[in-house]
Amino acid sequence: MIVFYIFFNIFLFLLCFLDKQSAKKHKFRYSEDLLLFLSACGGALGFWIGMYVFHHKTKKWVFKFMIPIFAFVHIVIIFWYMGGLL
Repeated sequence: MIVFYIFFNIFLFLLCFLDKQSAKKHKFRYSEDLLLFLSACGGALGFWIGMYVFHHKTKKWVFKFMIPIFAFVHIVIIFWYMGGLL
């Protein structure tokens, strides 16, 4: 599970980069709904880091608010899964 989480977050980090590059070139973009959905499914930490490394979606309130919440929930779940909580 942890290996999947790490690779999924790397994928979302790279997806953030690709979407930023596409935005600069006015080409195909990934929908905000897809980016939020993938973040909610486990890639929030990678996307959150990517947001600030690539300065992407940092002005959108839904990303500034929801991505950190998703990341926090994922970290709590991982600690719980690993026996670190309770």
